[in-house]
Amino acid sequence: MQPLVEKMLQRTCPTNKEDPMLKPELLKREEETVLFVRRTGNYDEIPFQAFHVLLEFLKKEKISNIKSFYSIPMDDPQIVGKIKCRFDACVALDGSVAPKGEVGKKKIPGGRFAVFVHRGSYKNLTSSFEKIFRVWYPNSKEELADLLPFCEHIDMEDKSIPDTDRITKIYIPIL
Repeated sequence: MQPLVEKMLQRTCPTNKEDPMLKPELLKREEETVLFVRRTGNYDEIPFQAFHVLLEFLKKEKISNIKSFYSIPMDDPQIVGKIKCRFDACVALDGSVAPKGEVGKKKIPGGRFAVFVHRGSYKNLTSSFEKIFRVWYPNSKEELADLLPFCEHIDMEDKSIPDTDRITKIYIPIL
C-alpha cells in the first residue's frame, strides 16, 4: 500500500515550495532539564494558565537565570477531545532550582529535530502545526521519531514585542 499512498499524497498534498515557514533547519539537540507546570483542558485556555503559574513561581522565587521557555502540547484535540488535552509550560535555567508545589522537574529529550520558525501570535501555532503535518511531512523524506514535538518561545518575556511579531521555534522529532 505504501507506493499507492505516496502517489495519492503527491497528487493531493500541496508542496512546501511557496511557504518559507515550511523550510526547516535540521539539527541535533541534547537532552535538557526543565521546570514545568502541567494543565489539562482546552488549548485555547490552558497554555496561558500554565505559563501564568510558572512565571509567578519564577517571580516569587526571584529566579532570573532563564535560558529558554518551552511548551509541550501532548495531545491532539481531534483524538482525545478538547477538554482532555495535556499541556506543559516549561523553563530551562542556567543552574539548578528545586521544584516546589505545582512546579515539577522533567527532561526534554534530545535527538534529531526539524525546526520550523512560526512568526506571529501564539494563538496561531495550531495552524503552523497543521501545515507542518499536512504539507511538509508528506512531502519530506524524513521519518518521525516517537517523541513529542515542542515549542521554544524566543521572546516570551519581552512585553514590548507585539503578538504579530513573536517568534516561536517548533521542534518536530525525526529519526
